[in-house]
Amino acid sequence: MKKHLLLSLIPSALLLGACTLDRYPLTGPSTGTFPASEEEALAGLLAAYKNLANNVQLYEPFPNRWMDQLSDIGCTRTVLSHWPDFTQSIVTSNSSQVKQSYARIYKTAGRVHMVLDNLDNLKGKLDEQTYNQFKIELLCLRSFVYDQAVQLYGDIPFIDHMLSLDDYAYARTPKDTVIARIIKDMDEDLMESLPVRWGKDEWGSARLGRAAAYALKAYAGMEYGKFRETHLREVPREVYDRYKDRLPVTWHRRAAHFYTELERVERGAEAWRSGDIEAYGRISTESGHSSIHNWETGSPELIALYEAIVHQDGVYGGRFSGAGFKGCCMALIDPAFEESIAAGVKREYLAVFPALADKYLYCGCHSADGVSL
Repeated sequence: MKKHLLLSLIPSALLLGACTLDRYPLTGPSTGTFPASEEEALAGLLAAYKNLANNVQLYEPFPNRWMDQLSDIGCTRTVLSHWPDFTQSIVTSNSSQVKQSYARIYKTAGRVHMVLDNLDNLKGKLDEQTYNQFKIELLCLRSFVYDQAVQLYGDIPFIDHMLSLDDYAYARTPKDTVIARIIKDMDEDLMESLPVRWGKDEWGSARLGRAAAYALKAYAGMEYGKFRETHLREVPREVYDRYKDRLPVTWHRRAAHFYTELERVERGAEAWRSGDIEAYGRISTESGHSSIHNWETGSPELIALYEAIVHQDGVYGGRFSGAGFKGCCMALIDPAFEESIAAGVKREYLAVFPALADKYLYCGCHSADGVSL
């Protein structure tokens, strides 16, 4: 029996000796080739996002909700046995919450680096816009977790690549140096590659858009100058034309009014000098339309008055005007149509706002031949 047992063990040993256990799955990614496609890059990016929410502390978004308990309006929540330690300033580095948050920072950064380290391999496979989107999204995610890290822990090791068994020991980086690197990574040219927002139906609010990226720059303490000292007139028209489609819709419309109004002033002055009253009237109407729909000014009463005026026969053009006191509308008209214009505007306007019948006023004026002293 012993002889039979010995013989049966020898073939087993030979079989085990011929087996290699350190092979990678043939279809799995490795740090040397990942990402090999846009699909893999997206999968890695989303894995980094996922790490922000996959929180063992009640599966709440990072940072843990227990941080709120340090505020004056905080309240005790369940499964937070260490909460008194934080509020009494007796928490230590051995606290599970401290360790878990610290580990999550570097786990998220590691997932970022898994994609970022080899992203250049996709330059020939991705268009420049898509490549830049991936790069700035990954940099923003890393900046986000490192910004959280320095707020929570002060000096931290700043790791900017995938670690290995032979490359893992790093000293802490001074907080100011980490912040400087975060600011450097928030590259404005790359940020322009981000959409204002991603398609809500597909992504909801899950991915960083440009507004979020610039908010991150603000959180990082980057200097933008004083708001009151920033003027659209300082931005050349060609810059607006180049980037207008990337602006949020409201900003796009208001900038469009600003630049086109400058052009209308020039065209209007030329039309007036040349005596082209019809052209001047059309320009005035265009200005009123842009003020309403692009700049989004005008009360309902003034907008209704403008709309009642500009379509009347004999009106060359017009717009609302004034600087307060409820405003007024002015129009250039052919004197031959004055009576029908006055009657038509009054009828249409008071049909919409009958309560203003005792306040509505029409004034017919003649233009003067310039100003003289």
